[in-house]
Amino acid sequence: MNNPSEPTDLRITVLRLSSEAFILAQEYAGNTSDLTLLQKRAEVINTRLDELWPMIQKLPAFEQADLGQAWSDARLDADYVLSNGELSTSTRLYYYLQSFNPKK
Repeated sequence: MNNPSEPTDLRITVLRLSSEAFILAQEYAGNTSDLTLLQKRAEVINTRLDELWPMIQKLPAFEQADLGQAWSDARLDADYVLSNGELSTSTRLYYYLQSFNPKK
C-alpha cells in the first residue's frame, strides 16, 4: 500500500494536469491567447482526463478524494474554455475571476 504522503506517478500527473487546466482557464479569462489555440489545448486536457479517470476510480477511497477533486477542477476549467465561458467555473476559477471584479 502506498503512503498517502508519497506522490505517485498518477497523483503527479493529475495534479499537473489540473494546474495546466487552471492556467489555461486564466489565460482564457484574461484574453491573453488565441481562443482557437486555447480550445485545442482544452480538448487535449479533456482527452487526457478521460484516460485518467478509470485509474483514479481504482484507487482506495482515501486517495480518490483529493485526486477526484483535482480531476473535477481540471474538467470544469477545460470545459469553461471549450464553452466560451458559458459553462460553470471551478471554485478556484470563480475566486480567481472575483479577484478582478470584487463586489463593492
